[in-house]
Amino acid sequence: MPRISVKQKIKVKTVLIITLLWMIFLSFLFVHEFSSFKFRFPEQYDQMAIGVEYGLLMLAGMLAGLIGGSFFVFNINIKARKQPFYFGILLSAFYFLVVYILITSIMSMIALSIEKEKLPLDPEILRITFTENLFAPYQLSNILIWTLIVAVTQFMLQVNDMFGPGNLWKVFTGKYYTPREELRVFMFLDLKSSTSIAENLGHQQYYHFLNAFYAEISDPILNRYGEIYQYVGDEVVVSWTAQRAIRNLNCLHCFFDIRSTVEKSKKKYTDKYGFLPEFKAGIHFGPVTAGEVGVSKRDIVFTGDVLNTTSRIQSACASYEVDLLVSENTLALFDNLRPFTSIFVDKIELRGKEKKIGLFKLELNGKTA
Repeated sequence: MPRISVKQKIKVKTVLIITLLWMIFLSFLFVHEFSSFKFRFPEQYDQMAIGVEYGLLMLAGMLAGLIGGSFFVFNINIKARKQPFYFGILLSAFYFLVVYILITSIMSMIALSIEKEKLPLDPEILRITFTENLFAPYQLSNILIWTLIVAVTQFMLQVNDMFGPGNLWKVFTGKYYTPREELRVFMFLDLKSSTSIAENLGHQQYYHFLNAFYAEISDPILNRYGEIYQYVGDEVVVSWTAQRAIRNLNCLHCFFDIRSTVEKSKKKYTDKYGFLPEFKAGIHFGPVTAGEVGVSKRDIVFTGDVLNTTSRIQSACASYEVDLLVSENTLALFDNLRPFTSIFVDKIELRGKEKKIGLFKLELNGKTA
């Protein structure tokens, strides 16, 4: 059985959250409508099986959330990433209207054909379906409410993409409203020869080259539980909590996974751009302060010496002619490095630091980074 990637797990979790939120909304809607019904038609209210009605509504909500949520997360949201922001919202609303009208029409035709003992495509059945049932006041109300729900759902999915997986929830719950200290591993990954590549490709083509590279590496980063903290020009800053970095040696495997992924797309890059992205990276571990900053634009930022040190470690790759350097602080996190072999490179003195820091290169399956 194929292993489910972290990216797929995140998508499945998102679908389940959508389903839960839709069911909660339907519960509130159910309470409102039945309270109103009880007030307007008290004699009919006593004859209603409220438990059955609510159970059927929850079943419908669950199916709508699982099916509709899956469609948004695995289909529309992917298409929307390469389009203007409004595109995904309008597309989701359009798809909903088409599906709602289609299902409502079919259900109406079946119900009327049973009631009137005629074929579903009988002219009278079609007339009642499309002139009365489909445009009944309650139907129009349902269409308006659900179109709004669908549009808001897609809007939140796209906002979540802008913040990065899980970060929207952190902002919403105020996790970093008060600054807090965390132990984190950082990887600064930088493209080699970016200036000469940009000169050869031109600014617009270089943008597409960078964008393709960033898209290519997002899956291996997510699948190793990394969080893309920043894109800084041709540099990507990836972060892990200490726990996630240690698990399965995620922070060490990530670089090699990225390199393997890019190498598999070598023909695509060379045919389209004439260059294969090559990169170097530095990995370091230490304490940071995490918190929300900004007024007109808010963001979650990490501050601390570990970021400056990681940047300098990455810069040292060129001096030692290696693609990856890992600090001794990071390697000290692991009880066992298998399948990696660490090779001592040097102890370097960093500006403003009294103590030198040891740097190592890694070997995996006979290949040195």
